[in-house]
Amino acid sequence: MAFCARARDKGLFLHVTNRRHFGHLVLTRGYNGSGQRHPELWERPRNPWEWDQQYLHPNYSRIFQEQLFQQPCPDVFQFPLFSEQFARELREEAELRGGWAEHHEVFSRALPLSSLQLELVLQGALRELLPPIARRLFPGYAPKGRTVLSSVVRYDPAPSGHAPSGHAPSATPPRPSATISLSVTLSPPQGGGWRFPRYGCGAPAPPPGWAQLRPGRLTHVPESVPPAGTPRYGLELLMDP
Repeated sequence: MAFCARARDKGLFLHVTNRRHFGHLVLTRGYNGSGQRHPELWERPRNPWEWDQQYLHPNYSRIFQEQLFQQPCPDVFQFPLFSEQFARELREEAELRGGWAEHHEVFSRALPLSSLQLELVLQGALRELLPPIARRLFPGYAPKGRTVLSSVVRYDPAPSGHAPSGHAPSATPPRPSATISLSVTLSPPQGGGWRFPRYGCGAPAPPPGWAQLRPGRLTHVPESVPPAGTPRYGLELLMDP
């Protein structure tokens, strides 16, 4: 107020607009550049504008304006969510961390996001990014954005001559129940994807950064289709139990 009063006394009239971005300060306190190959992945709580500019898909805001979504199966939707840079860097961080464990699907291994200390970062992002999309695709549903399971998953090619059933062996833990499931592709698809036996159709893995949103276990129990040749990476989140 003192600044404004002094400016007015000197004949300087201030004009405020919210239609242009004149820049802002980047918060650097608490920044930790050691221990990660891509430390900016952890920065959304402190610098959300920079994080979104770097890691959101450039077509995220145009999903519905230009019908940039696909529906390969009933109530299964695929759309651009994160950038290819996000997909590549998250995949590299997972490989750098290591510690892959058994997953509930065959020919796959998982690394929990909690091991990377990224679970809360992505939950915060999805609470803002996902509800506008989910409300349009599933009228009447308001997602809470709470995850019951979030992991980076590596899908390995099936051994030669093996025809996978898509169901995990009994030794692996069962898949928890959730209202919706979100899968984000983290590597260039080399075949593979999902089958939905109840509907008799399949959904190929979309490009890196694209997400697949589908209902949970009640109606859409998927069977993963192994990739051909090289492993396929994805971010898997089960949401709203």
